[in-house]
Amino acid sequence: PIWNQRQFLGILVAEIDFDVIDELLNNTEKIGQTSHAYLVGRDSLLRSDSRITSPEDILQLKIESHIVEQCFQNNKTKNSEAYKDFRGRTVIGDYYYLPEMDWCLISEIEKKETLASVRNTRSVFLWSILALITLLFFLFRFISDKISAPFDSLSNTIEKMIKGDLSARIDVNNGPLEIKKIAQEFNEMAE
Repeated sequence: PIWNQRQFLGILVAEIDFDVIDELLNNTEKIGQTSHAYLVGRDSLLRSDSRITSPEDILQLKIESHIVEQCFQNNKTKNSEAYKDFRGRTVIGDYYYLPEMDWCLISEIEKKETLASVRNTRSVFLWSILALITLLFFLFRFISDKISAPFDSLSNTIEKMIKGDLSARIDVNNGPLEIKKIAQEFNEMAE
């Protein structure tokens, strides 16, 4: 109604193109596969279409969830939390109170989807640690073999000599300089 002081002048009727609003609200694929947004009136009835509803649900479907109650009770402009949505699924949602329309804009994404990236990161981290441990094991094994090989050769030659093979000699080309010197002196002693 339009009034001039106490005099009735007429009624203003406006048409809102909800297709534009619905398109904006339904364009949430970039956020996540389970993300969606919708408008709800104070009577808890759906005011817009969303990815999880159909156009027939507008002004028919009552959205009964904790976040809708909280939005209208607090008349705050924003809040985020995890809760069960009107379908009974655990979601993380945000709301924005629109005082001009007395509506709430609610956006939600399923909690399991938000935690999926954390799980993927944890999995990649654990597999990386496992690969690193395996790599270090083989690296230490290789280094250990390189260090112990000359000593094993010395030990094997001594065993052969104890068993009577006095022609056994140690290869003086294996190992570090100190081991080569010991091998050379041992070979000289054996002659």
